[in-house]
Amino acid sequence: MLSALRTDVMRNWVPFAFATTTASIVLEIFARSFARIITGGGPMEPAALLMSLLVLGKDLRWFAELLHYGIGLVAFPVGFIILFRASPLRSMPAALQGVIYGVALWFVALGIMAPLAGIPFMLNFANLTWASLIAHVAYTLVLALMIHRMADRA
Repeated sequence: MLSALRTDVMRNWVPFAFATTTASIVLEIFARSFARIITGGGPMEPAALLMSLLVLGKDLRWFAELLHYGIGLVAFPVGFIILFRASPLRSMPAALQGVIYGVALWFVALGIMAPLAGIPFMLNFANLTWASLIAHVAYTLVLALMIHRMADRA
C-alpha cells in the first residue's frame, strides 16, 4: 500500500507540491496576520519553538525558519499520507481527516514539543494556543482536501 502511494506521489509530484505549498501559504498568512487578532499582539512564531527546542541562538533563526518550512512542505504531508491515505482511516471524509490531523499536530507542537523546550504545556492555554490550533487545522484541512482531490484525479 505504501509503495503504491509513493509511486502515486512521485508520478503526481507537481500537484502534490502545489498542495503542500498551498497549505503552507494558508498557514503563513494566518500566522503572520490573522493570528494577531486572536492573540491581541504579534504574529505566531513557530521558528521560536524550534529555536528553543534545538537550543539555537538568534543568529540561527534562519535555520529554524527553514526547518519549519521543510517540516510543513515535506514531513507533515508525508505523515498525512501514511496515516490517512495508506491506512484503514482512508475511508474517513477528507475534511474530518484534516481536522483530526491538525488537532494532533497542534497537540504535538504545544503539548509535547513546547514542554521539551522549556515552554509551558499548551502555552498555559493563552490566546496564542488557540491561534495555533486554528493555524494547524487550517493547514491540514487545506492539505487533506487538496491531497484527496489529487488522489481522486489520478
